[in-house]
Amino acid sequence: MINAIEIKKLNKSFLRNLPQGLRCFNLLYNFLINRQTLNVTKVSVLVDLNLSIGVGKIIGFNGANGSGKSTLLRIIAGIYTFDCGSVVVNGKTLYLSGYSVLVNKDLTILENFLYIPLIYGVSEESIRETSLSILDEVGLTEHLDRKTFTLSEGQKARLGFAISFFIIQNRNPDILILDEVFAGGGDVEFKQYSVNKIRQIIKGKTVLMVSHDENLLLRECDMFYQMKSGNLTPMNPCNK
Repeated sequence: MINAIEIKKLNKSFLRNLPQGLRCFNLLYNFLINRQTLNVTKVSVLVDLNLSIGVGKIIGFNGANGSGKSTLLRIIAGIYTFDCGSVVVNGKTLYLSGYSVLVNKDLTILENFLYIPLIYGVSEESIRETSLSILDEVGLTEHLDRKTFTLSEGQKARLGFAISFFIIQNRNPDILILDEVFAGGGDVEFKQYSVNKIRQIIKGKTVLMVSHDENLLLRECDMFYQMKSGNLTPMNPCNK
């Protein structure tokens, strides 16, 4: 059987300490004319990484900030390029990063819901047909005209979740990539509601999820990996 994702000897590095706000011409000018030495360093984030993920598997990634989790997922999603190695992805992917990342603080609740899904390729007709029912389900219809920056953290989490769920529902990807999507704020009841809703919609899909919550990964994933210094260590699969 063909795997959903096949990664071999993947390497990715970033340059650090590049001057901020300078274009290539200015960098070249400073180096050649002013003889200014740039203290630029190359940092390896992923090192000879190998990974195979079967169709329909739910795989989690855990590790400290800067360990390479989000970099790996963004490479799989086609957002980042990589230095060398091979990445084969069989299926349509959708990458979502955190509820709070989706929400624009200067827009109202309704404006956020009407505009953000458009960026992800959802039709305007689908958005207008569904927006009020979903926002009502998460308890936000009484606040549609409020600017997002005036909302509580719990209300922002509810809005971000509603947008995320709606995008997943409409795009219906083969491979769903969730980068800290379960990390939003909100009360315990809402967090459980959001987990249950996501469980419904990811059934049968290949899912990759990043979370600092190890218990969540143990509970929801077929397998999860601890990531450190660009390397993966498989952890015990959960008893789902």
